[in-house]
Amino acid sequence: MKQKIWEGNKKKHTSSNLLLKSILKKFDKDLLETIKISNPKKVLDIGCGEGFYTKIIADALPSAEIVGIDVEEEYIAFAKRINFQKNVKYSVNDLFKLPFKKEEFDLVICTEVLEHLEKYDKALEIIRNLSKKFFIVSVPNEPWFRIANLLRFKYVKRLGNTPGHVNNWSKKQIKRIVSNYGKIIRFKTSSFWNIILLKKIISHK
Repeated sequence: MKQKIWEGNKKKHTSSNLLLKSILKKFDKDLLETIKISNPKKVLDIGCGEGFYTKIIADALPSAEIVGIDVEEEYIAFAKRINFQKNVKYSVNDLFKLPFKKEEFDLVICTEVLEHLEKYDKALEIIRNLSKKFFIVSVPNEPWFRIANLLRFKYVKRLGNTPGHVNNWSKKQIKRIVSNYGKIIRFKTSSFWNIILLKKIISHK
């Protein structure tokens, strides 16, 4: 299953399909607009995979320090092969066993990860705690993501559910979930994904 997910993700980002390229270009633009609101100097990209988004972030923020982590060694190896920016560092790390200090980063980003995690609530808590102020999550916009798969005759036996996805959230559902971890500053629907910028809620207890 892991290999299928990896190959599918690489094919998505390297596809020559003009419609898919246009959709991904819009997502890149919307993600970068959301990131720049926080004006970060140190960024953690959790679950960076093959580094496609990490590379885009590093290009857009050349003066910022970018750290990309993923649990899979082959993903990180691939990311290192395609990315050469001096402001990026990659490492193999488990989201639930990260070596970083609390509030070590100005911005923590987690794109296309939470839908794969059964313990997404614990992941959100970790993401919030690693951030000084802001964090961003993006997840598929359901049910439209699955409908789009079905229209492409993809994963028909799974009713359009992409392999590895264990969570399927609508806009209303994901808003309710992430609101338990921070204040929503920007909620942007980009084609078939929802991108959410949150401000960490500081407790005075």
